[in-house]
Amino acid sequence: MQSAQRTARSKATTEIGFKNRNAQVVVRPTGLPGTDHNQRVYELECQKCGHKYGANGSDISGRKCPNCQDGAPGLPTEDRQSSGAQSFASWTVANAKARLSEMLDKARAEGPQIITRNGKQTAVVVGIEEWERRTKRKGSLAEFLYNSPLRGADIDLERIREEPRDIEL
Repeated sequence: MQSAQRTARSKATTEIGFKNRNAQVVVRPTGLPGTDHNQRVYELECQKCGHKYGANGSDISGRKCPNCQDGAPGLPTEDRQSSGAQSFASWTVANAKARLSEMLDKARAEGPQIITRNGKQTAVVVGIEEWERRTKRKGSLAEFLYNSPLRGADIDLERIREEPRDIEL
């Protein structure tokens, strides 16, 4: 009976003000998609050092501070495109599959789109114009060799004129 009353009074792990066993407190929901299936990112604050970072809603109860408790790195808590930072949009594999057309449109219009798997960056989708720009040849082989910093260096490029050795088959 006592544990049922305690549960009724406690906050859900994603509610503002929830404090886990490692002194990490939920500050706010960010509204951003998380890296775990169907999860959202919440901003947490460490009560020991004051560090703020993002975490999936499913991870809040066991999170440790990445700054002072050797916890996993935090997730971004701001939309990278609206924050003005020079970084790229991030998609989970599931989100990329479900919204492939939208991701392709954004890659063409806004720039590279990063796909993450298990919270780790796995691949980048870029528009064809960006791909062609980055892979376009810059000069000929002759120009490359002419501009080489080794040009004029005293390097012995003489070929060895020995016969190949005999082998038994």
